[in-house]
Amino acid sequence: MKQGIVLLALSLSAVQAGAAQPTGSFVTVDPGVQLYVQQLGTGQPVIFVPGWTMTGDFFQKQLPVFAQQYRAVTFDPRGQGRSTKTTLGSTYAAHGVDLSRLMNRLGLKNVLLVGWSYGCLDAYSYLHQFGTRNVKAFVCVDQTPKSLGLTSDAWAEGDAATLAGLTQSLAPSHGAFMAGYAEYMLGRKNKAEIDWVVQQSLKTPNSVARLLFADGTARDYSQTARNVSKVIPTLALVRQDWSAAALKWLGANTPAAKTAVVPNHMAFWTEPGQFNRLLQGFFDTLR
Repeated sequence: MKQGIVLLALSLSAVQAGAAQPTGSFVTVDPGVQLYVQQLGTGQPVIFVPGWTMTGDFFQKQLPVFAQQYRAVTFDPRGQGRSTKTTLGSTYAAHGVDLSRLMNRLGLKNVLLVGWSYGCLDAYSYLHQFGTRNVKAFVCVDQTPKSLGLTSDAWAEGDAATLAGLTQSLAPSHGAFMAGYAEYMLGRKNKAEIDWVVQQSLKTPNSVARLLFADGTARDYSQTARNVSKVIPTLALVRQDWSAAALKWLGANTPAAKTAVVPNHMAFWTEPGQFNRLLQGFFDTLR
């Protein structure tokens, strides 16, 4: 695993050679809780929110690009990556509060908010609790607002039995689950990439991973998604294999939202040129 991770790091360094690198710092959002934040560029802020057990490092192909026009920001949510390890606040309600406090601490205004996977739940939680006053636009990258599906054609992660089984499979370690899921997220079998994704995920303690997963499967932000799309510009990017169900739900519930289909769950990584153009094209419509 270590050799694969080293090779991946070297290849990324080669791609980014000469590009400015983000600065990292810790921001306190709760007594005893600090989030690790990476920033690059100046101007209107774009915040990239990583998903379940993931880190801000997943957006290393976005920050240098968007920093040319924006203040590009990402972070490790509490319990994940380099942020404080604690089971306290291992819910998406708490993550929404953390996001609000992070924005306040950094003085981020008129934010372009981009969530990926369960990072969309962080964003929905923030929007549900604090509204859209400080958010210029919202992008959700490949996440349904309701994981639990009640019908076979629902835009969902699975039915109750499926989600319960997945939750149970995470103990005593989520590494084995992530090894299989990483290949699916990437849409390709690249050992170095898969090993790196697993290594990033395992920075989250298993107790935190299980609490967050269980909480995420129980969340229903459908009404929040409807409300937000009526107030601010919204873009939903959905992966190919569930695009039919996703586009049907989005068309019926958030008709004002823009939509696009991407190849896989980690298109921002595997197809960064296409992904970045989609994102920039959406941002250009806001001017």
